Amino acid sequence: MSGFRSADLRDAPQTVRVLTRRVDLLAEVLDLDRARVRDWGMAQAVLSAWWIIEDGSDKWEEQIACAELLAAIERS
Repeated sequence: MSGFRSADLRDAPQTVRVLTRRVDLLAEVLDLDRARVRDWGMAQAVLSAWWIIEDGSDKWEEQIACAELLAAIERS
């Protein structure tokens, strides 16, 4: 779930709603457990942040913010 810009993350409640909808859609369409889809997204965001750090960039905060927002989605 990369591609977020800092400005997009400022409205956290709206962003959590969008991410929740995306997780729900992926889980439904792919017939996967919702919590697993959510956790996969969090893992991918953290991995992306690590790759950014390895590349010597300081833009990793956006990916961690995405992981934190995904963590705000309730498990079901």
